Amino acid sequence: MTYIIHADYQPLNYIISGIDSSQIKEICLKDIKDTLLLRCVRGLLRRLGLYWFFRSLYIRSESLEQLSLIEENARIIIIDNRHLVDLRIIDKILPSSVERNLFYWTPICQLFHRYTSEKRSKYMKAINKMYRISSFNADDARIYPEIAVKPPFFRFPNKSKLTSDVTQGLYFIGYEKNRRDVLLEYKALFERLGLPCSFLIFKRKMKGISYFENIQNVSRCSCVVDITTEQTGISLRPLEALFFDKKLITNNKSIKEYSFYHPNNIFILEEDDLRKLPEFVTTPVTAVSEKVKEEFDINSWILNY
Repeated sequence: MTYIIHADYQPLNYIISGIDSSQIKEICLKDIKDTLLLRCVRGLLRRLGLYWFFRSLYIRSESLEQLSLIEENARIIIIDNRHLVDLRIIDKILPSSVERNLFYWTPICQLFHRYTSEKRSKYMKAINKMYRISSFNADDARIYPEIAVKPPFFRFPNKSKLTSDVTQGLYFIGYEKNRRDVLLEYKALFERLGLPCSFLIFKRKMKGISYFENIQNVSRCSCVVDITTEQTGISLRPLEALFFDKKLITNNKSIKEYSFYHPNNIFILEEDDLRKLPEFVTTPVTAVSEKVKEEFDINSWILNY
C-alpha cells in the first residue's frame, strides 16, 4: 500500500482526488488553528525536545491516528512538508520497514527562505536521515546532492463539469513572489500586441480564488501564462495547460526538456520571436497524445515514483 501524505491545500486536494487505485490512500494533514500563544508553546517544546509528548499540538489527533495505522512494508510519499518537527513525528510513528519518501514541488530556497544557505543545508541533511528526498527542481539537486529530481504531476480533468467556451484571453494567476513588476511589464507588452489579458496577482497571505474557479478560468482561456523565478522545474500552470489542451506562454526555458513540449503549443519568452506571438495564440493547439499526458498523471507518477 502507498500513502500520500499532504497538507490541506486546494490544488493538491483536487489532483489527489483523481487517484483511482485502491492501493493508494491519502492522509490529509489539516492545519491546526494558529495563534501567537500556540506558536510560542510549540517553539519552547521544540527547543526542549519535548515535541513528541505534545505531538497533537503539531499534527491533529485524527491525522496522528491515521498515521499510526500505516502497516509494515508500506510506502509513504509526503508532499512539500517543510516542518522538521512534523517530519520527525511522522518518522517516529511509522514502522521501521516503511519506505519513507518526501517530494518537494516548491524550490528549497523558497520553502526555507528565512534561513541562510548553511542552515538550509543543515536542515536538508537532517531530513535526509529520515526520508529519501526528491524535488521537481533540478537546481535543488545541484545544491544538495542527496536530492533526486522527479517530474511534477497533475490529473485528467472531468471536462463535463467545465465550460469549453473560450471567453478569456491570456490567463495568469499567482502570488507576487518578487515578480509583480515583471508580470505587469509582460501584461502591458501582450496588450500592446492586441492580446487581451486576465492577470490575477495576489499579495502574500491575500486570499485568492478557489482552485475550482481557477480551473474554470483555465478551461475558458485561450492561453495560460507562466512566469517563474528561482526554478528550473515546472509549476502547475504548464500541466494545467497540458491537461486542458491550452497553449502556454512561459519564461521557463527548461520546458523544452519535457516530453509534451511542442513549439506550436508552447511559446518561450526571451527565446521565441515576440512578433509571432499573436499568430501563435490564434492558431489551433497541436494535440498531445494521452500516452504523454499519462506520464504526468498522479496515478502513473505514484506507480513510477
